[in-house]
Amino acid sequence: MLTAALLDLDWAARRVLGRGLRRDALVADGADPDVPATFTTSVIRLPPGLASRLEAVAADVASIQPRQYVCPAGSIHVTLCGPLDDDVVTTDDALVDLRDVASRLRGGRLRVVRLGLGDTSVFAALEPVGMDFSGARRELARRWAVPGRPGLAGPIASRLLWANLIRFVEPPSPALVTALARRRRASHSGFEVDAVELVRTNRAMGPDRTTVLGRVEVTTPA
Repeated sequence: MLTAALLDLDWAARRVLGRGLRRDALVADGADPDVPATFTTSVIRLPPGLASRLEAVAADVASIQPRQYVCPAGSIHVTLCGPLDDDVVTTDDALVDLRDVASRLRGGRLRVVRLGLGDTSVFAALEPVGMDFSGARRELARRWAVPGRPGLAGPIASRLLWANLIRFVEPPSPALVTALARRRRASHSGFEVDAVELVRTNRAMGPDRTTVLGRVEVTTPA
């Protein structure tokens, strides 16, 4: 899980390699970018330069197991809040809500802390700096009646966010985990959050299956 992987990658690796991934976590469409879009959510995409560098790191790690799905740079993102119930919240209402909370993100940055290992993916862990990301997420979850995410608890999980880089098609091999351990503290710059997108997509946020329903700019007041 997220907290364990950040606290002790070696412990997480032993657990994943010794017990294997949760079989119910290996959902086919989680690593298939071409399945139909199934839900609406709000995301912050990483800027092209940073996303390309992280994709290159992920591709290098995953080259040991070529069947694993490496997320394309354009799809690497942090989820702000979602998925939302399309029968309850309209696209127009969701965009109004995003504009209402945009001020909480204004002037803030997301800083890449390290790479992490989870049950279903390799991810970049990011820390919000200079903004009320948690407050924005809580307010949207309240308005959209989004249930809490089970399994994320404690100070690290509440402080850090994540962006998936590799989605597992098969359990990670010891060699892949070793390669990740060598790269997990690689230095990467942060970035200023400039926009939030409302998208209709699938779990892999496949480029050909993702429709941008709206974009809300997060501008810094003059």
